[in-house]
Amino acid sequence: MSDHKQPTVKPRGVWLGLILALAGAVLIGLGVAFTSWIWAIAGVVVLLVGGTVGVRGGVMYDAHRVAPKDEVKQAVHGEQREGVKPGAMLEDPKVRRKSRELDRVRLLEEYSSRNAPRPPLANAAAMVAALVGLFLLVAQWGLYPIGYVSQTNANWSLGFSILCSAGALRILFGQPGRHLLSTLVILLCGVGLVLRGFLANHEIGGTVGAEVACGVLLLLSGVVALASPGKRLEDLPTQREPDRVDLAAGSHAH
Repeated sequence: MSDHKQPTVKPRGVWLGLILALAGAVLIGLGVAFTSWIWAIAGVVVLLVGGTVGVRGGVMYDAHRVAPKDEVKQAVHGEQREGVKPGAMLEDPKVRRKSRELDRVRLLEEYSSRNAPRPPLANAAAMVAALVGLFLLVAQWGLYPIGYVSQTNANWSLGFSILCSAGALRILFGQPGRHLLSTLVILLCGVGLVLRGFLANHEIGGTVGAEVACGVLLLLSGVVALASPGKRLEDLPTQREPDRVDLAAGSHAH
């Protein structure tokens, strides 16, 4: 600690001020609840008195930690203890060693986050394809009314839904890697939906938009799954711990 004189903390005054401040807050709350100006004003007065007592007791300088029974003992007997001025620094070799250790851990974490491999996007693309398949299945009754043309389109849509869902589930739950066949199935379903949306006859205009939108989503999902496949465990790069030069550079950067 600094050699200058430290402020004094009086635990009795600190706790008495806290109790009075809480009592004042309760009175203010009751005054608001019962629309009583007398209770509210009394609460404000008690709150101000409690704050004044706490400040005079040294609550602003009380950074000391003791056991609860010791705290009660000091408050009951009116004992005093040394406070801490704002900006005062604690100089302790143990604290310095702990600080250096934590700084090293922080630099290691930053290094690992910068050099960690990016997760593959194949699973996210497969989830989008699965949601498209689920939408096509659930929307059968809304998009395709009863009729020969609509039911023909519904059968095609149901087939695309089954195929793209199967491909998506294969990517999600299969072994990590480039699932070429499943990805091609998803892409073909996307192409089929887009072509049928533009070329086939439809009784409802909204069905065309839904099929084309689903087809575009499947095409995007297939391209993403093809470009960013899941990696096998043996294909992942090994992580190395940064040497002292890296840590020194990181500490200078901060």
